[in-house]
Amino acid sequence: MRTNKFRNLFAVSFLCLICACTTENPFEDWQQDFGHGGQGGFGGNGSMSGNLTDLGTLSSFDVAMDNRPFTETEVIPSDESDPYYNEYVENNFEAKNTTTITFAADGIVTDNVINGDTIIAEGACVTVKAHSKGLTLKVNGTTPNGSLRIYSEKKFSLLLSDASITNAEGAAINIQNGNCFVQLEGKSLLADGTSAAYIKINDEDEKAVFFSEDDLRFSGNGSLEIACNNPSGKSGIASDDALFFRPGIVVQVKSSASAGHGIKANDAIVVKGGVFNIQTEGAGKKAFTSDGAGNFDGGRIVAITTGGVDASDPTDLSGAACIKTDSTLVITGGELRLKSTGQGGKGISCDQNIHIAGGDLYIITSGNMYGTSSSGNMRPGGWGGKTSSNTDTSVSPKGIKGDMDVLISGGNVFVRTSGTNGEGIESKDTLNVTGGNVAVSAYDDGLNATRAINVSGGRVFSVSNGVGDGIDSNGSISVTGGVMIGIASTQGSEEGIDLENSTFTISNATVISIGGGMGGGMGARYSGHYVSATLSGNAGTYVALTDGNTPLTVFLLPRTCNGTSLLLSSPKLTSGTYTLTSGAEPTGGQLWMNLYENATSVSGGTSVSVKAN
Repeated sequence: MRTNKFRNLFAVSFLCLICACTTENPFEDWQQDFGHGGQGGFGGNGSMSGNLTDLGTLSSFDVAMDNRPFTETEVIPSDESDPYYNEYVENNFEAKNTTTITFAADGIVTDNVINGDTIIAEGACVTVKAHSKGLTLKVNGTTPNGSLRIYSEKKFSLLLSDASITNAEGAAINIQNGNCFVQLEGKSLLADGTSAAYIKINDEDEKAVFFSEDDLRFSGNGSLEIACNNPSGKSGIASDDALFFRPGIVVQVKSSASAGHGIKANDAIVVKGGVFNIQTEGAGKKAFTSDGAGNFDGGRIVAITTGGVDASDPTDLSGAACIKTDSTLVITGGELRLKSTGQGGKGISCDQNIHIAGGDLYIITSGNMYGTSSSGNMRPGGWGGKTSSNTDTSVSPKGIKGDMDVLISGGNVFVRTSGTNGEGIESKDTLNVTGGNVAVSAYDDGLNATRAINVSGGRVFSVSNGVGDGIDSNGSISVTGGVMIGIASTQGSEEGIDLENSTFTISNATVISIGGGMGGGMGARYSGHYVSATLSGNAGTYVALTDGNTPLTVFLLPRTCNGTSLLLSSPKLTSGTYTLTSGAEPTGGQLWMNLYENATSVSGGTSVSVKAN
């Protein structure tokens, strides 16, 4: 397994913080006018303009199918108490006999059928009924009109070795009974046809091109390509139990506009490694979806959805998503590149808690909002992200959406949304960041939470590139460590960091809020040390807060500011007088997003004295 250099730097825990109410809105207390724009200064008309400056990876990353080799190290668990110990064929299967099925255009050839097992073929449509223990069923050859149906009383291994099976009327492989270890060698291809519906046999489920009623565990060093062509919503790979994927495999699924999901499980999807290129085109379809949990711990995943919203049930509108789980979602490693281009599309959507503890995530949504709100003219979000109507039937695009808590404790998370009303990261409860690096550029709010946003470690950068706030909480905001940077859109009085009728707690952290005219939102109260000012300067110039000759916080203006509200804090900030410089020249440090870290000195620019609360 690859190790990300940002993993495990901070403890993994969900936080619930209750903050005391102290000082009222600082921007109402300190709005002096210093200078009149130009290259640097403080004061002006309270606006931002122009395009964002280059934000490095956040501005430039893309998501596209990627067939390059991918190297990762696998450690097979040897401790039986490991929750995944039995998912490894080396630990839970003793091979005794191998039966070979070779497909041809008009039939099959079998070899070494074990006494008591039966293999029946009608042309190239094959039914296996296995009773033997330790059976490896090796499948190879090619058929343009065949299938493989398996019933096994014992756990068995299915070795796909350069097999190509197309079934125009149903699943290419259907495992109706049997706990299966799937091993890949060579290049195998499975496909269905364009018939209006799969033809059921014995009234048995056929939910995918490769379907199993039981667990499927994939390993080996081969590849599996699946083409979903059916117009009846069948998926690429599906299990009515769990799916487990290991390093070394290569899986490609392409699902047409009338077909189903890419990879679907009833109980859980666990990805320990491998290379995945998954593309779905249907409305409301998902690249990866689990009715239970999801765990992504390795591999390189590219998932692209192009479908919009499934409106077949007006009471349950469903947008497409690259990863969707009904239960908890945990991401601890790997490289995930997710892109959703249809209306209301999501990169990640989860009905319960999301925990990102490692890995590198690159997420793009480019579709617009689906539907309209009955309010007619107010964007979903309002003050603090509330909807303006109880009869809102819209579906908005999101980079990451969690219906409960979202915790980020490690890894690197990049999210970019460009379609109307597209938000970056949303929690319907509490958003906690305890470690890792988070960078968001969103059309609407970059970060949004219903109850609270808490940052105690890691680094957060969030900017609205359309009509929203950089960071928006309907409740409180607490920053007790790490970095929080929020930059508002150029529209109206949206805030860099916005909260509603609650407390903004700042302690031992770097905080930068740029934009807006209300200074934190309606009814905000502040606890901690901070500097507030109005700021003018051109995009691409530096602003520095210093204590004598010591730089405390230095940052790059991402947009041209003219009298824009600024809230600023630093771990070393206390009550007293400091110097704020626009147009500064920093040295000795390095840039992360628009934060210049570890500066040893600053020079030049236009300076004023400011008092910290």
